[in-house]
Amino acid sequence: MKILTGKEALVALANGDDVEFQNFSGIWEEAVALTVGEVLSGELKLRLKPLTMELGGITFTKPLTREDVVEGQEIFVVYPSWIVHTEFTSLSMKLVECVRYGFVQADKENAELQLQAIGKLLGRAIDYPLTVEGSFKPEKKRSTKAKKTKDDTDQARVQADTENTIADDVIVQDAFVLAAPETVDAAQERDAVIAEFTAQINACTSVDSVLELRPVFMSHQVLEREHHQHLCKLTEDKLLELDPEQYAPKVEEQPEEVEVDPAIAKFIESIDKCHSDYELKGLERNLESNKNKLADATYQDLSNRIAAKRESFFDNKKSGVTQTESSTGNLSIAELKRLQEEAEKLVENKTNADEEYQNLLTNLLDRASKANTPAEANTLVRYTKTWTEEQRKPLLDAIHKRLVQLNDANEKPSLAVRIERAADLTELDALEIDVSACDPVIQPRLMELIEKRRFELNPPIVSNGAA
Repeated sequence: MKILTGKEALVALANGDDVEFQNFSGIWEEAVALTVGEVLSGELKLRLKPLTMELGGITFTKPLTREDVVEGQEIFVVYPSWIVHTEFTSLSMKLVECVRYGFVQADKENAELQLQAIGKLLGRAIDYPLTVEGSFKPEKKRSTKAKKTKDDTDQARVQADTENTIADDVIVQDAFVLAAPETVDAAQERDAVIAEFTAQINACTSVDSVLELRPVFMSHQVLEREHHQHLCKLTEDKLLELDPEQYAPKVEEQPEEVEVDPAIAKFIESIDKCHSDYELKGLERNLESNKNKLADATYQDLSNRIAAKRESFFDNKKSGVTQTESSTGNLSIAELKRLQEEAEKLVENKTNADEEYQNLLTNLLDRASKANTPAEANTLVRYTKTWTEEQRKPLLDAIHKRLVQLNDANEKPSLAVRIERAADLTELDALEIDVSACDPVIQPRLMELIEKRRFELNPPIVSNGAA
């Protein structure tokens, strides 16, 4: 970060650049509200506003360039598995290369954002980047031989500077071998990592944040198996503290063995296998018809099971919609596309199913209206095994209507009706023989009808005589 003088700041403002100043709280603010006297006073720290960039949907300041850094400046070097907090020195070629390749930030916050953005771009989640402190105090070696001449002294100084430069170069390790600086040994590094994760676990305030930490420390290369077990134990304790009801160890109670009637057990199994309200209604009718054969407690228990099963149908529909809506925000673009394709397929399949249902229903309704016998009409129901009660209703109404028509057509009229409909005296005489075979109780009434019909078919001739 380059600190501007008052004149440089005024020139930058005149050129349209964004200039910031550091207030008494250490926060950088825009300098457009300052007067010229305040800018030139020399009492304020001034700088150009850092430029930002976006990567993987995460915004952070652009990495430092060689022109931005000075000797001894505090920097944060971004590595794939952690961040190194150190000071810049041009004697370390590794640090110079990190600056040139864009892996150095001026503050910890933007270094963490850059590492998270790189991980997100590659499909990896780096939720808790680890920061390691680096040291730049290389050990100086003394010459073992006395130097008597000036040339010998100069040669020894050049050799010592070369050794110091090499020592500085190895402080910042190659980013591709994922190693920490040599000044931090393995044991100290593990302790620092464990302490960092322990602090993060203790700082968690929700179950989700604790669960997100597990894969992070389980995949860390520095930690061994016993360290993983220790951190897992800390997460279990934290989960128990945050949600004791869910994560408290449960003591399994041995259920008492109760003998169940095989018929009752089979009925309960039928309830569990139901997939629609129509099937449950059939079981309810069966239960009601056998109510007098069951104990009151057994009948009530089976009724409650049916009611609970019916409620589960509606709960599953509602929870499915809610879960889909709440989880959409956490899905990736690829996952959302996959869900959209599946939804479109479901809509297409439903449309095809509706068309198939309508075609089949039309065919069955036509066959029902033309059925010649009751058996032929009733057999059409077997094509509707997968239909719901609502889908099946139009066909059942058509079958019922046809059965009534067939019954009227095939029903033989009663003897009284045939007497009233007799076409001539010959047919009436034949019906009179049938009346003689009827019960004596109704014979008088039938004979009255015969005489009435005979009078209608052969009315008497009345002659007009003189009085």
